[in-house]
Amino acid sequence: KDPLSFASTNWLASAKFISGQYGDAIFVDVGSTTTDVIPVVGGEIKAKRTDLERLKSGELIYSGILRTNVATVLKKVEIGDNEECSISSELFAITADAYLVLGYITADDYSCESPDSYAFAGREKEEKSRISAMRRLSRVVCSDLEEIGEDSAVGIAEQVKKAQVARLAASMVRLKEKYGLEMVVSAGIGDFIVKEAADSLNIQFLSLSSIYGKKISAAFPAYAVSKLLVKLF
Repeated sequence: KDPLSFASTNWLASAKFISGQYGDAIFVDVGSTTTDVIPVVGGEIKAKRTDLERLKSGELIYSGILRTNVATVLKKVEIGDNEECSISSELFAITADAYLVLGYITADDYSCESPDSYAFAGREKEEKSRISAMRRLSRVVCSDLEEIGEDSAVGIAEQVKKAQVARLAASMVRLKEKYGLEMVVSAGIGDFIVKEAADSLNIQFLSLSSIYGKKISAAFPAYAVSKLLVKLF
């Protein structure tokens, strides 16, 4: 009768599980495409219910570790001798390229197609190499790796991470101040982003991957559902 009660609520199971296990906290799940930032206070989930309301409140950030177009994360970058440069809005590189270059993910973790996957027919292993990722990052400034150099490509990757950390920290600090929350519980493949944001705010950080392992953390809603069902029945 109420379709909104079933809409995009996979995060709800995770938050419910967290409320029973860890008490008052900001639960953050950074996935391949989106980031959930959920306040849990006094055993209650204080998040908005629809994606629209969560986008408005900052509890849903449409930015993730793998699939996000770099052009939606940055509008300008510094390259070379700290020269500011606008970037193209084309889909030339994604966040997976940045984190592969920086060493936060491996080629196996890069589970989505790259923006130029069509160019690697017959040599798929090269598609997700570090050098290929740097080449894609160089294209966001309408250049190539030979022109801007590897240091600038790495610099673009670092600026992607800095921007994502800052955006997450801004959302977290709003919830920290609104509800007096002093702990962040993190799930998903983007633990490293959450830790940097938490450290910048001097908030206690708890990584679920360190407790349950990376595979469970990456698919935490499914794990949470299974545990909640065991309690129910």
